[in-house]
Amino acid sequence: MIRAPRRIWFKLALAYVLPTALLFGALSWLGYRAAATELEAELGRRLEGLALAASVHVPESITRVVPGDEQAEFPFVVTRARLEAVRARTGAARLFIFTPDFTARCDTAGAAIGTRLAQLEVDRHELTRLFAGRVAVSSTLFRGSDGAWHKVGYAPLPDGDGAIGVEAPAGYFARLDALVGALRLAGLVIVGLALLIALAVAALIARPIERLAAAAERIGRGDLTAIVPVRGRDEIGVLARTLDEMREALRQRSERLEMMLAGIAHEVRNPLGGIKLFAGILREDLSADAERLSHVTRIEREVGRLDAVVGDFLDYARRPAPALAPVELAPLFAEVAELLGPDAAVAGVTLVTTTADAACVNADAGQLRRVLLNLAKNALEATPAGGRVELCAGPGPRLTVSDNGRGIPEAERERVFTPFFTTREKGTGLGLAFVREIVLDHGGAVTLAEASGGGTVVTVELTAGPSSPAPEHAAQ
Repeated sequence: MIRAPRRIWFKLALAYVLPTALLFGALSWLGYRAAATELEAELGRRLEGLALAASVHVPESITRVVPGDEQAEFPFVVTRARLEAVRARTGAARLFIFTPDFTARCDTAGAAIGTRLAQLEVDRHELTRLFAGRVAVSSTLFRGSDGAWHKVGYAPLPDGDGAIGVEAPAGYFARLDALVGALRLAGLVIVGLALLIALAVAALIARPIERLAAAAERIGRGDLTAIVPVRGRDEIGVLARTLDEMREALRQRSERLEMMLAGIAHEVRNPLGGIKLFAGILREDLSADAERLSHVTRIEREVGRLDAVVGDFLDYARRPAPALAPVELAPLFAEVAELLGPDAAVAGVTLVTTTADAACVNADAGQLRRVLLNLAKNALEATPAGGRVELCAGPGPRLTVSDNGRGIPEAERERVFTPFFTTREKGTGLGLAFVREIVLDHGGAVTLAEASGGGTVVTVELTAGPSSPAPEHAAQ
């Protein structure tokens, strides 16, 4: 069965979703970077301002405290209380005072006096500029070993040899994470909408293609009466109209061919009837002359063969549509075996049928009988004396005709179904072509392969009928 390729759905979805996702991702990344850079710069300015504002409340002597001064009311306890008050009012994460050698003098996070603040090494470049130019600076945004983001604003103490640092609150970084989450959610929504739009567009394109594929399948089976549905004026509509015009042209050509073949058959059969008549009269006149009577016999045999060829031509050209109905295979196989039994006996070939009592298929009984007769007759002709031909039903709606004859070369297996191709000296080349056309009209398939042990096996796939399988038996 021909089907419109489902890959078009995937391709169209990919054509819509991938560029949308890439474009949104690129724009989101650029937007995020621009927003994060601006927010980081703004935070740096605020932290520097806080550091400058806090520095005016710090006594000059705080930079001269030494370990052990933690209990001194002034300047350590007073300075720490002021820093805590600033931290509480501003929401800063931490305020600390340090000297140019990066040792702590007062820290709201609890670092002891004289403790070396190793994290300041990251901002050495900025701090060098701070102590050299006595200007406020801020660190770059970085992720520490604790996995958290850090940013600090620094300002020099106005009357002392030190500086104060103000660390950004954690809430700022939470807002950055929220921004990233919002962008991701928006991206999923946009990609989902793009996917829905892509599927809708794919449906609008793929469904007409599927209808055209079904129409092409019907035309390929020989059904030239069903009109190809034409919708729209786009390229698919043009293709549908062209396909329907081709169907109509093929239908008219087929009708003309049938009329021509019928006319030829009529014109040939009229003189054939005369030849048969005069051959019969001649047989009566020469009944006493055995030698000349043998010539009459040859004439009658060749006329009969020519009449059969004309009949094959007419049957092939005027093949009616199958009238499908449940057909029991056991009686049909028995009938075929009975019709071909004398031929099998003359050829010295064993003809065997194997089927189930209730095996049933949907088919035209007359046409299916012709299929089996053609296949079995070919198998008998290809099998030498002492050989075996078997007609078998199953499993399912599958019919096989196999023999252990000379077989068919692989190069000729597809050509044997072509009209007028034959390997026999007096064959018409229409038998297997007729078989294939009948099976295709039934919506089935016929294949030819080499049988195990030599010979040929022809398989016919049909549609199962309503009957259920029963135990098998063999008839000979």
